[in-house]
Amino acid sequence: MVGTRQLARLLAHAHRAGAKVVAVGDVEQLPEIEAGGLFRSLIQRLGAAELQTNQRQREPWEQQALDLLRTGNAVAAIARYAEHQRVVVRSRAGRLRNRLVQDWWAAAQLPGERPPIMIALRRTDVADLNAAARQLLAEHGRLGPHALTIDGRDFATGDRIITLRNARRLGVLNGTFATVVGIDHDRGALLVHTDEGRELVLPRWYLDRRGPLDRRRRVDHAYAITCHKAQGMTTDRAFVLGSDDLYKEWGYVAMSRGRLENKLYLAVDHNRLAEELDIPPEPGRDALLDLTAALERPRGQYLALDQLAAPAEGGGPPPSQIDTGGHAAPTTRPALEATSPPADLGQDLAWLRARHHACLIELLHAHEQLAAHRPGWRQRHLLRKTIASHERTLADLHRQIARLDAPPPQTIIGHDRPATPAASNPDAIQRNPPPYLVAELGGWPHTQAAQTVWRITARRIRAYRASADVNDPNTALGPQPDAPDQRSEYHAIAKLIEDAAATIDALEQPTLPDPNHDPIVPELP
Repeated sequence: MVGTRQLARLLAHAHRAGAKVVAVGDVEQLPEIEAGGLFRSLIQRLGAAELQTNQRQREPWEQQALDLLRTGNAVAAIARYAEHQRVVVRSRAGRLRNRLVQDWWAAAQLPGERPPIMIALRRTDVADLNAAARQLLAEHGRLGPHALTIDGRDFATGDRIITLRNARRLGVLNGTFATVVGIDHDRGALLVHTDEGRELVLPRWYLDRRGPLDRRRRVDHAYAITCHKAQGMTTDRAFVLGSDDLYKEWGYVAMSRGRLENKLYLAVDHNRLAEELDIPPEPGRDALLDLTAALERPRGQYLALDQLAAPAEGGGPPPSQIDTGGHAAPTTRPALEATSPPADLGQDLAWLRARHHACLIELLHAHEQLAAHRPGWRQRHLLRKTIASHERTLADLHRQIARLDAPPPQTIIGHDRPATPAASNPDAIQRNPPPYLVAELGGWPHTQAAQTVWRITARRIRAYRASADVNDPNTALGPQPDAPDQRSEYHAIAKLIEDAAATIDALEQPTLPDPNHDPIVPELP
């Protein structure tokens, strides 16, 4: 997570001193907060030694699921988690968090295990989960009667804490986990026992903020933490709160902290106002479909040199240019990722309009970059290519929306009733899938996990066919397109189909008994 500028300064110092720098990291984990990509670029140019064996997770299936999550095959990964009851979906966020905290509390009672952890993306969610956890601890008498208030938060004997700032003379590093074992009210200090087994005193000068410009807390409760704080830690059980802002690297890090159990919690159609007014939720979208689409969006960063070199070499820009939260470099982007539209026609239109709106925002952003700065000739050229690409995409989306918005022709079948197309009914698609789906994925599977993979992949294929105007009933993707942005989407869906077919085959195969294993037959009394 070290930014390019920081790492460059370190390398410059080492070069002047004649020292050697050994960089250790993982480009598939959380990306740099500042401008990054240098570590990835060094690996591409110099090579690297890699760890090939997962030493943390105990279960072989979970190791395989993490490998799939790491490589971007979220469909197969989430299917494995769902098959082992590691994905919890609720229609209300409040109920979901209650279930998460209750599962955390049950894990905290297990003897001989490391303290469980809750992981969330937003700091507000972390604060809510910490408050709920402390309430449970207080109700069960796990916290001391007297508390020390620090920055508006109470800390009592028995509290789990995490330090948020370095103080080397105290032996404290940012991210140190500890348990409060005593409170000195006279000096305003905490006596803590770290997870490494050290006894430390955190004095008032460390705990308090120095002034109005220092907004960072020095210590916080550690029942729930952000994923950036969790990166690098190992515990036995981790409980992960999902949200709309999930992305590939975040999901991979969060779901790999626990040795024995990692569980993901997801709210469907979360609407805080509807919760407050107690309004029944609207018919929900496919939660697993949204989840897999989010976990396939990468945010890894690339050097500007690598981004500028990509168009010259005939390829598209690096995948970091997709969904970077509005901070994209002025380079040509591939077409927006084809997330699967629902089977209902009205939701198809909503999905296309959402893509149209997102592409329009990116087009306006490119125009603003071209007008607000004075880029060189190369950047002007790339910005104009970006604008032209987005204009083509907008025109294509406009045609698709117009086609779907037009009243469809009705086929009369007896008693003057219009026939319902099978493609608009997901149950009909499962019972009688079209030939192009059978050719790629086979018929409707038998196991629940394989059915999840089949259903999500089928919707991805239908999304691509709608965006590329593929009408051939026998081939899923049609001919390979000529446009570079459409070609990259074509290859991505083709790779997804290949992985999904292999996953379905593996999930459908019965588990054969080990011939070298003698089953234990209990003796009857």
